[in-house]
Amino acid sequence: MFGAGIEKNRCRKMPWEHIIVGDYVHVSIDETIPADLLLIRSSDPQGLVFVETSNLDGESNLKQRSVMPKCRSLCDETGDFDPSPLNIKVFCNPPDKRLNFIQGYVEYANEEEDRITKDNIIIRGCKLRNTTFIEGIVLYTGKETKAMLNNGEIKMKQSSLEKQTNIFVVYCVVLLIFMCFSGGGLSISWLVRHAAHEIMNGIPYVVLYTSSAVGDGFINMATFVISYQILIPLSLYITVELIKLGQLYFLNNDLEMYDEVTDKRILCRSFTIAEELGQIQYILSDKTGTLTENKMVFKYCAVNGNAYEPSLAQSPMSNKSFGDRSMDDDDEPIQVNEALRQALPRVADDHNDPQYSALYYFFLNLAVCNNVMVANQKHDQINNGYMEGEAFRISNSLFYLRPSDYPPTEESTPTNDRSGRSTNIQTPSSSRLVSILNPADIVRRLSSLNISSLFRKEEKVKLKSKKQLKIYEAESPDEYCLVNAAKSYGFKLVSRDLTHVNVTLPTQREYPRRLKLRVEKYLKFDSNRKRMSVVLDMGDRKLLFCKGADDEILANLCQITLEQNLEAKTVVENSKIFLKQYSRNGLRTLCMAMKSMSNEEYNRWEVQHEAIENSDFPDQDEQISQSYRRLETNLKFLGLTAIEDRLQDGVEETISSLRKAGIQIWVLTGDKKDTAINIAKSCQLFDSQTEICACSTEEDLINLLSFPGKYNVAFSAPIVKLLENGNPKAIGAIQKASAVLCYRMTPCEKETVVKTVKKYLKGKVLAVGDGANDVPMIQAADVGIGISGQEGLQAVMASDFALARFKFLKKLLLVHGHWFYYRLANVLLYFLYKNAMFVFVLYWAQFYSGFSANGIMDP
Repeated sequence: MFGAGIEKNRCRKMPWEHIIVGDYVHVSIDETIPADLLLIRSSDPQGLVFVETSNLDGESNLKQRSVMPKCRSLCDETGDFDPSPLNIKVFCNPPDKRLNFIQGYVEYANEEEDRITKDNIIIRGCKLRNTTFIEGIVLYTGKETKAMLNNGEIKMKQSSLEKQTNIFVVYCVVLLIFMCFSGGGLSISWLVRHAAHEIMNGIPYVVLYTSSAVGDGFINMATFVISYQILIPLSLYITVELIKLGQLYFLNNDLEMYDEVTDKRILCRSFTIAEELGQIQYILSDKTGTLTENKMVFKYCAVNGNAYEPSLAQSPMSNKSFGDRSMDDDDEPIQVNEALRQALPRVADDHNDPQYSALYYFFLNLAVCNNVMVANQKHDQINNGYMEGEAFRISNSLFYLRPSDYPPTEESTPTNDRSGRSTNIQTPSSSRLVSILNPADIVRRLSSLNISSLFRKEEKVKLKSKKQLKIYEAESPDEYCLVNAAKSYGFKLVSRDLTHVNVTLPTQREYPRRLKLRVEKYLKFDSNRKRMSVVLDMGDRKLLFCKGADDEILANLCQITLEQNLEAKTVVENSKIFLKQYSRNGLRTLCMAMKSMSNEEYNRWEVQHEAIENSDFPDQDEQISQSYRRLETNLKFLGLTAIEDRLQDGVEETISSLRKAGIQIWVLTGDKKDTAINIAKSCQLFDSQTEICACSTEEDLINLLSFPGKYNVAFSAPIVKLLENGNPKAIGAIQKASAVLCYRMTPCEKETVVKTVKKYLKGKVLAVGDGANDVPMIQAADVGIGISGQEGLQAVMASDFALARFKFLKKLLLVHGHWFYYRLANVLLYFLYKNAMFVFVLYWAQFYSGFSANGIMDP
């Protein structure tokens, strides 16, 4: 691979190893980033850059980055730029392994400054996508890049059987030392008691090596070491490795654990802990994408206190992944309320009418409050055919025409291409194409082919091509589903850049209506706030659109409005009823809200927020989150959505079988309580015969200790803190539960639960998940299982074993895991007993041979 440096105002290719800090680097589309770069220039006029980070985190969807704000004027489509006059100084923190952390600033020649953020850098290993080229300054190279710093030594997991084996080997070494020293001491004692002439004359097969009893005793002790060394089972390790190799071969080739839909089989990423699969006592599982399909289907929405249910059967879903679907696909992966869809054109045209405004802003929120990017598909026109001088080319075929054979062409007006150059486009007439492609005419013309004409100067005249399609690139199936739902109702996201978002609206007019909105700020989602927002400039005011978890949105509504406006209060109360109803049906719910503010109010917040962003506080991320919270207050409730995420095939049977095998199963999810409990029931985690006990305080857990019979437990974050602190009553209550459900869990809390179970419940823990938020949990468990689903490969990359489906866990644990442990445990015992029996016989024989170190068999 090659990077590029600047030499005499021109780029030159150079190996990565020659790139140093401070170099100005040019990278073209589809190339891999050679070092950690600070973005100075991009082919996009807005300074946007799109990269794929699959080499770093397994995510195939595109990530958006941007050029430094004061350098965006340098961005254009051409590559003609001389960086020599660009007199800037870059100050940044020392190399740091945190991928999303950077502190520094850029100082320009006019003494202006730009603060460097994580969106202004591209990490080594990313691939440039949908951007013709980028140029930047190298911040870190080689081993100092963030990617290399994260490639440190992996903490190897060690199975309990291997630990016991090592302990037994230590015992064997101690026993060997004891037997050798005791044998040597007893040998000296025996030689001292018997005179040398007695030994020589009366006792056969006793050999004296020296005239000293002590000398002969030490020689005999060395002989004992050689004779007894078999007590240490060195060959056991080689035998165990060979057995593991064979077992893993059979596991990797198990056809019953192959998924035809995804064309994926089990992947064994750890060679050392296979036998732990047979000792699992606790399974801690994520829900979304692990127990469910993670293929979101828009089911219901409730706006302004009114619920809208589908009036049409669901159309078949596209087979494409959520991150690669066409905006113009005919497949509609949602259920639509036809009456609402027909009414929305009137709503969009008269959105200032109070009775329509909630509907209008609700669907506008769905379309714009997200990180979904719109990208053009690559379009190869080689298969459409074009004219090269007097020849017509289709793919690798060339059809040559003599001048006399040319039918008239249909001329078109000159157009300008993307670089501004004039291009004369000629489209062959239909009669000409028939003549060109007629087989008899082709044979006749090829017979008089003039080879020299192939070397004439090419003038490519392209045929009319198929309209270029656009695709949505979403970071999650939820976001794709919501944007596609908005599109199905007429609010189509058309394009997005750093400062603007374009949406087409439903209208009663003949021509579609396009709305161009200026974006002031994106308030990105984080797992603590559980929401995201976007601020739009409407000229005389600012609009904030917010979407997120119902508890966070409802807690930040304007209370004064709810107290003074009975209608607004009724809308919220009705929406709570719908939330509860949808949650009981196992649907994922999100709430939408908005806030209108004056320009002055927003400007005051922006000044304070920029001060935080430009600070160097160690808790800068937390302060930024708090700043977002201050803006996301006094919201106006718009409505809610309900999305269905179906269970995977075989989940119920798998959970039932694992529970019958004596394994306690915990489900950890970020969903709200009702949704989580409903899913727990549908997947057979909670059976109908067992009482469900929802706990929110320490007193609730204490009461469970006196509960008669079996019970299932459901709790959230406050109980996690009690368990983390080792509260004995809380631990006892949880230990007695048949199954456990943890809802409203963040990634950190999932990790805490795993560590708590390992520490206080004293059992082998298996964690299974499919997304980046499950990585801490997977790494903390004794055995980590990654599901290769819809959310990238981060969980798979962090796991010990990767499965395509949750149902394969049944055979992995109950069949392969059982035999893994059974075989290795028996081999261990066989080697220990075999070696001990052989050595103990030798040692016992020394009591009858004067500790002479002679063997018990005549050679």
